[in-house]
Amino acid sequence: MNACYVLLKFPVLSETFIRDEIDALTEAGHQVMTVSLEGPAGADIALGTHRTRSPWVAQRALSLALRRPGPVVRALRRPHLTMGLRLKVLAAAEEARRRGVDTVHAHFAYRNADAAELVGIALGTGHSFTAHAHDIFVENSQLGRRLEAARVAVTVCEYNRSFMVAEYPQAADRIPVIPCSTRLPADDDAEPPDNEVPVVLSVGRLIEKKGFDDLLAAFAQLDAPARLVIIGDGPLRGQLEALGRQLGIAERMTMLGSMDHRATLGWFKRADIFVLACKVAADGDRDSMPVVTKEAMAAGLPVVSTDEVGVPEMVDDGRTGLLVPPSDPDALAAALAKLVGDPDRRRQMGLLGRRLVAERFDIRNQAGAVAVAIGPVVGHD
Repeated sequence: MNACYVLLKFPVLSETFIRDEIDALTEAGHQVMTVSLEGPAGADIALGTHRTRSPWVAQRALSLALRRPGPVVRALRRPHLTMGLRLKVLAAAEEARRRGVDTVHAHFAYRNADAAELVGIALGTGHSFTAHAHDIFVENSQLGRRLEAARVAVTVCEYNRSFMVAEYPQAADRIPVIPCSTRLPADDDAEPPDNEVPVVLSVGRLIEKKGFDDLLAAFAQLDAPARLVIIGDGPLRGQLEALGRQLGIAERMTMLGSMDHRATLGWFKRADIFVLACKVAADGDRDSMPVVTKEAMAAGLPVVSTDEVGVPEMVDDGRTGLLVPPSDPDALAAALAKLVGDPDRRRQMGLLGRRLVAERFDIRNQAGAVAVAIGPVVGHD
């Protein structure tokens, strides 16, 4: 497979799962070029940078139009992007043609899916996309049209697929489930961290759907000594810091802000428990199947989370972690207390979680499934 991935921005700190997928495809022998609609300049073609302005855009777009006038006219007639962006996308399509691209894919059903559609029309390959969460449950006014236009619409968990099929049953046979996966660390026999008190770790953007307010309220109820570490930043940081002081736990919690992926993975080795209090936000926003939870399991951490969204599809309640109802700090506190006071149970759950990731969420298996689902269709043009 020789693929072109069309992305809104690439790379993005909170979307390392896309980078991991591309790396795994490359390691499996596939070729992948990346197009970023708005920058930064880490992609092969960054449409938001100076390099893709005239005359480069005009030259590339004209070259494609001369070679494939019919498909280019059809692409230009698509109304879903501005004319300026359409020309840039066609220039990127010409670069993709020169590289022999036979597969066009996007992550998230946003404008990048529309841009992938134009590239697919211009090349005659068609296109596909992966739908995640916000693009399904919140900013979804164009989801039906985008599903209709795509050859395939991958999604990452059965929870998502059930919602999409209920809304758009005509697309049911074109919505495969391929979970975003992770790499298993090599140190499978690593000893648990030697912390003075158990470290409870949570990672995510500081927004409503991550449930950090519930986590702080739950942590405040713990009688046993423990320390809470939160990695991530977002609009609720000030409110959460104030809540920590109000609950009297400010001295027992640390908010580290955003970290790069490598540093975050390092914290998994220093923690004893991973927790993510997922819930559905007031505007309908929600997680689907957070990759960070799989990364924690891969590192051998027991998980405390909620039985919301796609979490039960990856956390085996009672075996690899403990699940509680969303927006229930009391239940969350009780689950945390069970693990804070039981290091043997933590270790056993961590080992089982690591095994589950190896069996079901290995990034190499994901890459193979993605290649089959989105790969080239002979004679599509």
